[in-house]
Amino acid sequence: MRKKSILLYLLMILLLTGCTNAKLKRAEEKTNDYIEQITKLTEKINILTSENENLKNKLEKYEPEILEEGDCKFTKTYHVIDIMDNYEPEDDNSSKFVILVQYAIQQPFIVNLPNDKVVLLTEGEDYEFSFSGSKKYKKSENQEIFTNFELINVKKSDKVGLDQVQEECR
Repeated sequence: MRKKSILLYLLMILLLTGCTNAKLKRAEEKTNDYIEQITKLTEKINILTSENENLKNKLEKYEPEILEEGDCKFTKTYHVIDIMDNYEPEDDNSSKFVILVQYAIQQPFIVNLPNDKVVLLTEGEDYEFSFSGSKKYKKSENQEIFTNFELINVKKSDKVGLDQVQEECR
């Protein structure tokens, strides 16, 4: 009887060990599957992140103003070449065309200014024009500045050459 109980005991140990090994093997397979899924998802995340970074770099290179947020204020000095009294915009008696030029650029341009700002100007004089608006238009030049930003102040300037105020939208 003692031999039978020892054999039964050994048989139970073998069966339990075999069952435990099968359970461990299944758990190990599931763990390996999870690790494989996590690895694949991590690779996808890295690829998408890389693609998003590439897209962001392209946007910054070609259209940086799309990414800009907030407002800015800045001042630029312009020389008034001519106030065109004879050429008022059609259907608009409240504004006039003015020809301006920025120091060192020497490329005159025409802007349409409200009369309350035009009365402050004299042909042949330099003026500091202060603007306010959205940073997304900070790449604007010449007449685009007058279109994309609000003109908040005009004052006569006695500064010449490199001393003139030429601030950037920041």
